[in-house]
Amino acid sequence: MCQFLQVNGTSTLGVLLELLQVLTDFDLKVTKSSGTKDGSWFMDVFYVIDHEGNIVTDEIKIQNIQKAFRNDRPEIQSIMVTEYDNGREQCCPSGRTKFWEL
Repeated sequence: MCQFLQVNGTSTLGVLLELLQVLTDFDLKVTKSSGTKDGSWFMDVFYVIDHEGNIVTDEIKIQNIQKAFRNDRPEIQSIMVTEYDNGREQCCPSGRTKFWEL
């Protein structure tokens, strides 16, 4: 089980590097990623787990990650978080998807 973060925003120089820096600063491991760009907009998806191989459930840690994204890159418009079952090609049947407020 892991989580994937879908990050949407305005494409600017260095935004991908700073997104990855925030994730690593919070000791998250990116197991897979993909991205797309359309003109001045981007959408990147990061599959992440914590250092113990679990999804992030600690609310304080989530709030700190949100704050880091909000403070570091105003170009980021939204972050959608979904739990993902690594053994399947789709999201978990529980449909646990939520938006992190920025």
